[in-house]
Amino acid sequence: MEPLLRDFRLAVRGLVKNPGFALVAIFCSALGIGASATLYCFLDPLLLRPVAYPEPERIVGLFNRFSKMEIERGPLSGHEFFDLRDHGKSFERVGAMVPTILNLAPNADSGGEPEQLHVGRASADLFELLGVEPVRGRTFTADEDRFGENRVAVLSHPFWQRRFGGSEVVGKKLLLDGVPFEVVGVMPPRFRLGNTDQDLWIPLAPNLDNIPPRDARGLLVFARLAKGASLDRAQAELDVEAQRWIAEFPSYYTTESGYGLLAVPVAEVVVGKIASTLVILGATVGLVLLIACANVASLLLARALGREREMAVRAAMGASRRDLLRQLLVESLVLALAGGAVGALFATWGVRALAATIPATRLPAIVDVAVNGRVLAFAILASLVSGVLFGLAPAIGALRAKPSAVLKEGGRAVAGKRPLRSLLVASEVALATVVLVVAGLLARSLLSLQKIDTGFEPEGLLTAPMSLPPAQYPTPTERSAFFHDLLDRVRAAPEVTAAGGVTALPMLFGGTTAEIRAQGGDEADGYLVSVRKATSGYFATMSIPFREGTDFAASDGPNSTSVIVDALTADQLWPGQSAVGRAVTVRTALGGTHSHSVIGVVSAIRENILGTEGRALVYLPYDAEPEPLLAIAIRTKGDPATLTSTLRQAVAAIDPNQPLGDVLPMPDRISQTLSRPRLAGALGAGFGVISLVLAVLGVYGVIAYAARSRRREIAVRMSLGARRIDAVGLIVRQGLILVGGGAVLGVALAALAVRMYSGKLADFLYGISPFDRLTFVGVPLLLLLCGLIASAIPAFFAARTSPGLALRGE
Repeated sequence: MEPLLRDFRLAVRGLVKNPGFALVAIFCSALGIGASATLYCFLDPLLLRPVAYPEPERIVGLFNRFSKMEIERGPLSGHEFFDLRDHGKSFERVGAMVPTILNLAPNADSGGEPEQLHVGRASADLFELLGVEPVRGRTFTADEDRFGENRVAVLSHPFWQRRFGGSEVVGKKLLLDGVPFEVVGVMPPRFRLGNTDQDLWIPLAPNLDNIPPRDARGLLVFARLAKGASLDRAQAELDVEAQRWIAEFPSYYTTESGYGLLAVPVAEVVVGKIASTLVILGATVGLVLLIACANVASLLLARALGREREMAVRAAMGASRRDLLRQLLVESLVLALAGGAVGALFATWGVRALAATIPATRLPAIVDVAVNGRVLAFAILASLVSGVLFGLAPAIGALRAKPSAVLKEGGRAVAGKRPLRSLLVASEVALATVVLVVAGLLARSLLSLQKIDTGFEPEGLLTAPMSLPPAQYPTPTERSAFFHDLLDRVRAAPEVTAAGGVTALPMLFGGTTAEIRAQGGDEADGYLVSVRKATSGYFATMSIPFREGTDFAASDGPNSTSVIVDALTADQLWPGQSAVGRAVTVRTALGGTHSHSVIGVVSAIRENILGTEGRALVYLPYDAEPEPLLAIAIRTKGDPATLTSTLRQAVAAIDPNQPLGDVLPMPDRISQTLSRPRLAGALGAGFGVISLVLAVLGVYGVIAYAARSRRREIAVRMSLGARRIDAVGLIVRQGLILVGGGAVLGVALAALAVRMYSGKLADFLYGISPFDRLTFVGVPLLLLLCGLIASAIPAFFAARTSPGLALRGE
């Protein structure tokens, strides 16, 4: 222990005597370790600890798959859930949940303001199969999971803290849609069902006497594998079950849809597509750390050349190679740990900056993204590993020189050791090229998303989803009267230019799916569309232009057969012809088929900006069959956020206990849907900048060292008549060769990586090719420009040296 302490003191003393070297080395290692720690803050809760369930490897999500309709993970219906629960031999338990929205009215127990809650209707088996115990009270019993007996609720930990401040809540009553529910438990902080957040859960309690048809799908189903059962065995059983359903219920499972069942590990269900993004970013930040290690190794190599005489003297005085190697490794570890400490600080700033721009609630499974003990432990481990990585090669190189030869040379650097530094820097440039290509692809993808034409005008638009409780508004007439009264009050405000409502706004991922068919056409020519119900004035409010026809009228009431289709539907059913006046049949998910007459055609819009293409839409008049759910859209010429109080006052004037959902301007709602690509873009851009800085520092260091070592040569050339520009070009050429060679190798490596990981890249690249030409050409040009600047600075100062002074110094 004493030798290590002595080496530690010597290392600190040596770094204090060379503050310039120490600061640069610590800064470089801090950049690499800080970037790694920042990403680890996301990797830890998302990939390493995505679920807090016991034996998560035995839990799977069960989905419908319609491969020919590009639906990979669709929800199940009640009939499908019961079949798998009752007949699945590979499953120990099967549970289900359907997300819904309920209104919380204030009472003596809950207090506060009315609030719209995200609620999961969950089967009692679901909590049991997940195996997570509540932190307060209990979960549901089998008796409570029965129709009419489901008046209990289990709260999520965040909702419990937010609404009740962590006070005792078990036994209290909550008014949900006007119905009292007794709180029986509170779940742990990191508990969640699926990849969505719920405020609380109530029993699923299906009505077994009135189960919707097999294609009324909306259940998220999970299962715990039986002891000894594997995922492959469960998938094989699901394949057999899917074939049985196709044979027994051909009208629900057509061969044209490519139907099948799919079992997915629960971690994949919770994390979603962001997993592939983080895998790519993890590989990228690994390259950044390697670049930092190469940079510090290059610095240590340069320092080692100047310390050869010191090492030779110590060896001549009896120090063993082991002692010298230990001292040099201790010095590199001191540098790495200092860099790790600064890197942890960088990570703290980086996470705060990301949290300020990307709400954690928009990122699946993130509960607490922060620099905690686990992140600090990772930073320490990364520091130790990187310290060995960048310290071992220079230490071994410094010890290879024979003491007698070094002493005879008088301490002059041996020229033959320069190629190793050049190789390290060329490798840095190559790795930086790969990182910058990834960063460029992510940035280009995000720009492409932001330029997508949504089909409507989001600026100046305020949106708010609403849900009327059935107990207070049981009839369609009452629902229609509420929303028409609300829209009239909002339209009367002087700052409002238009207002309307729709059952599912763009970017909210709601609504229903149906099959539309032109009457008189082939029965096999059904076309899958999304169905929305809209009030008159909705299209004008959203600035969705009509291609032909008119909007809904006030007379489109319960007996209305009017329908408005979008351009995609019209072009599919009547290519090159007018659609107005055409008759269509619409078959909904609940099995009903109705005839309608087309009164208008509107432009197609993008419901999901992350999708590859917009899905066809048809609109029915809201008053034909008023639903409890309706999203309000309000347009103004000014800042839409200023209309929030106007909308809340209008709602309170009609019903003081009726809450609004999340009231947001449409640009903010669109921005929220881009959280995942924005996170990838922000992290990728940060890693790209860090790798560029490290590469430039590496090039500068090598060229500066080369310029100093060639001062005599430059002096002789200039004494013989060479121009100063020729001397500068001599040194700059060396830097450009390093950068150019590294960039060419990096482009080849980037192309190879893109080809190998094209599947994962496709998950987060939108609107551009993985082999985007602008990125693959622009990155090497950027590196060459930066390399030119990094080489020109030391070359310029070397060329300014007086030939006489340089020759006398030699």
